[in-house]
Amino acid sequence: MIESAVTPVESLPEERSVSERSGNRRRILFVVLAMIISLPISCVTTIVLNLKSNRVVRQWNQPAEISYKSFDPYSLSVIEGSVDWANLSFPRRHQLVIAVGPGHPTYGHMIDYSFNSGGDDIDEHIGRSRVEWSDDGVTFIEVTGHRLFVPKAMFIGGR
Repeated sequence: MIESAVTPVESLPEERSVSERSGNRRRILFVVLAMIISLPISCVTTIVLNLKSNRVVRQWNQPAEISYKSFDPYSLSVIEGSVDWANLSFPRRHQLVIAVGPGHPTYGHMIDYSFNSGGDDIDEHIGRSRVEWSDDGVTFIEVTGHRLFVPKAMFIGGR
């Protein structure tokens, strides 16, 4: 008699791979959906966190005895800007804005300015600063002694 060598069939590879493929598809679908959902959330969060506050921290108005004969009076304002992500304490940036008239400046000569309050509250530090108006321009003087002079040619004419 002739014997044939028959090897037993353990399990069909097709059956096992169908369930594995189903699980893999679910995982891939989950990862793709998570990426699709997280992208707009990340974008919106980044935009919101980088918005400028535009809060007027302090404002000094041009005295009546000084006249630039061009859209007078002017004001110098310190405006709170966006978060400075490069600094580990995440302070806000500031701008000095010289604009026409008192009130919230919407347009004018803007200068990015970095304050060194030495650990004091930044708003109090800015509040102790002074501004000197002259016929030549305006000088911002910090409590620390730092001075920034802006010639009138840079801000007259409604710039």
